[in-house]
Amino acid sequence: MSWSLQVYLSGMFVIIPTSPDGSSHEAVFVSSGTGSDKHSCQIGMFGEVRAATTTLPFSADVHDLYIHDGKREIGLNRRGAQRLMESLPQLQYTVSGGLKPKANVLRPGIPTASNLWSARLGLYGGTVTGKDFTQHDWEVYCKAGSAVVDGPKKLAQSLLYELSITSAYARIEARGRSAVESWEIRPLSGSNVAEVHIRNSSGTTHQPVGGIKNESPHFRLAFDLFTTTPKCILIESNAHPYLMVRGRRTQRPQGVHLPCVGGCTC
Repeated sequence: MSWSLQVYLSGMFVIIPTSPDGSSHEAVFVSSGTGSDKHSCQIGMFGEVRAATTTLPFSADVHDLYIHDGKREIGLNRRGAQRLMESLPQLQYTVSGGLKPKANVLRPGIPTASNLWSARLGLYGGTVTGKDFTQHDWEVYCKAGSAVVDGPKKLAQSLLYELSITSAYARIEARGRSAVESWEIRPLSGSNVAEVHIRNSSGTTHQPVGGIKNESPHFRLAFDLFTTTPKCILIESNAHPYLMVRGRRTQRPQGVHLPCVGGCTC
């Protein structure tokens, strides 16, 4: 009997199409910033988890992540329908012929520069759903002109990647430069769902300011991974609403994380 493996992705990451028909993608968890602003990719799991030595949460810095249905690795041969990713900023609209990553930045294999990205995960088959939508609209805006190239629309702040597992367990594998860590996960007794949470966050929480159009602070950092022109920004389409506290206006007390196709924010 099959069961559902739910993989939640949040924080700062880039979604890159890896097939011409748009049926498979790669999630690249970007490592940027310094000090308390430097991002770290953490993995947590909820279900019945077995591991030889590695405890959770696990820091997946400079790792490639793989999902196995039992002993069978889920890869390019497990494709689903085309994914439109409508709940994310579509930066490929700004690039003729699609996304063009810079040489030696987003390449196969384990990276040699840990400051470029902290982890990667292929999304093959299954379904991808936007979750935790913003309360108001955002848009991709080209600085070189006045054109809005994507939006305005409410954007997902996290994604759910859901797979049907036919084996008794799923295996999550993190392949680093010199070692491989892995975990077996299955639903708890009486359930048919197990969860994996992958979050790429920093110690800094950026608070939107009420009364202005906030620009996403890390969008440009991830955008610079690509040789795209003109440079674009992700900005709120309307002034951020104020929150009323005891009859007085104040900032809305939460940050915004917006994963996206071809660039990212936090």
